Amino acid sequence: VATKCCKTRFLCLFAQEHVDFRIQELKAISNSLQCEINYNQSDYSLKSPFLVFTAPSDEHVQRILKRSVLIRFIYELWGHGNSYDELRSSLSELPPHITNLCKRNDYTFSVRVR
Repeated sequence: VATKCCKTRFLCLFAQEHVDFRIQELKAISNSLQCEINYNQSDYSLKSPFLVFTAPSDEHVQRILKRSVLIRFIYELWGHGNSYDELRSSLSELPPHITNLCKRNDYTFSVRVR
């Protein structure tokens, strides 16, 4: 029985190898771990190394990462938008457990651009 999938969204960065097998590997691992993932097939392209999907929890995603060969990174996706205003609106909908964490004086984060 698969775990019910919640609305936590993640951004997956796949390796640029074996592009035809990326989704199959992700599905096989999540099935073997009984972790239901959901994604919009029309948003995925073999030309892009990115995939946005939902999973029940960070713990499920960490278990998937431990078994994957084709996934380089998975990040929790806090917001998105095609413009600054859309991104800001999306970020304003974050739950308090995330926004309160970011307001703490001892909390730091960074963004790396490659």
